Amino acid sequence: MPPGMMTRSMDIPLIITSAINVNAPRTKLGGISDRLHHTLEGLREWVTLRAFRRIIVCDGSGFDIAPYLKPLDESGDAGLTFESLCFQNDISLVAQRGKGYGEGQIVQHTLNHSRLLADADSFAKCTSKLWVTNAAECVRHYNGTAALNLSGGFSPKYVDTRFYICSKAFYASHLSDCHRTVDEDHGYFLEHRFLESIKDTRMYRNTLYPTPTIRGVSGSMGTPYQTSRRNNLMKDFRNTVLCFAGY
Repeated sequence: MPPGMMTRSMDIPLIITSAINVNAPRTKLGGISDRLHHTLEGLREWVTLRAFRRIIVCDGSGFDIAPYLKPLDESGDAGLTFESLCFQNDISLVAQRGKGYGEGQIVQHTLNHSRLLADADSFAKCTSKLWVTNAAECVRHYNGTAALNLSGGFSPKYVDTRFYICSKAFYASHLSDCHRTVDEDHGYFLEHRFLESIKDTRMYRNTLYPTPTIRGVSGSMGTPYQTSRRNNLMKDFRNTVLCFAGY
């Protein structure tokens, strides 16, 4: 069996990390109306996919997205529940360290304050404006500990943090403090810190399978985004081989 080691169906919550009123440097999609439009577009896709029944949208720029979620929450799907959280990131540290610092604060705020996460052992996280077309399959293969997307061939260079699944315990032990030491001005991103923090674990037993097929719009670049099917197939092969090899 490929990474994940067991097939299961789990009703785990999905955290959508949002910053509508962006203040991080190197962010080309900066307009509030554009960022809100693409965030709602991504949420509509998640509703259609039906991979997660509990969705928490947490905005770290102080923007209250709750009124805009009402049409989605009242879509007639009785099994779907939305929760909206918002707070203000540490603006000075986000400006100094970059958007990875803000994202880490958003995830931690959600873990501390979400009612939908209160009784959950695990959660999934996706950056706003994006969605994962094969997310339901990723959830079915989730091993209950972690499912991370390692990028960089047979010698990974970073963890793709746009979408992952992990237990609260794994996040607290390995990932919760990673954002505190990012330094994007010097090329040291949250993705690098995630990889460093899991090197003492059985990495290939904790990989996403299948590799997520991500669609949407890049908040950093402001351009449409779509993962490569060829690259995803190569990752699936790598993860399966190395998992069985005991790495």
